[in-house]
Amino acid sequence: MRTIAEKLPENIGDASINPGEVSLTDDGGYIHSTSVDYPKGKKQAALEFANAGPCTMFLAEVTLTYHARRMHLLFNLNVGRGQPDQRLVIDSLRFQEGTFMLDMNNWISGGEKVVPATRWKKIEIGRALLDRKSG
Repeated sequence: MRTIAEKLPENIGDASINPGEVSLTDDGGYIHSTSVDYPKGKKQAALEFANAGPCTMFLAEVTLTYHARRMHLLFNLNVGRGQPDQRLVIDSLRFQEGTFMLDMNNWISGGEKVVPATRWKKIEIGRALLDRKSG
């Protein structure tokens, strides 16, 4: 994860980027790093996108490069101060070439649930540009 993070800018939009890890539970959830139960979960390497200053963040997209292959991820996430799930943990697909859009339609927020990788949908770049302009 550190190798991928080193190729990214320090910030994307208003989000800072750091390699880190997440503590996962057996039931598809996660344990926040400030919890006393954090050591009990299974640790997984992760990229952290955060804006700790105002506690709000808009994460539009990120392009990951690994061995000259590019994986373009379109998040289009607006994480506001007042929403109950400000700390989203989003599972990623295995690294692969292509453009993928995160589909958060009908996602029931709340609690410490991991957004599953099945929410990523492969799209053609033309559609991605149209969706971003209309959204």
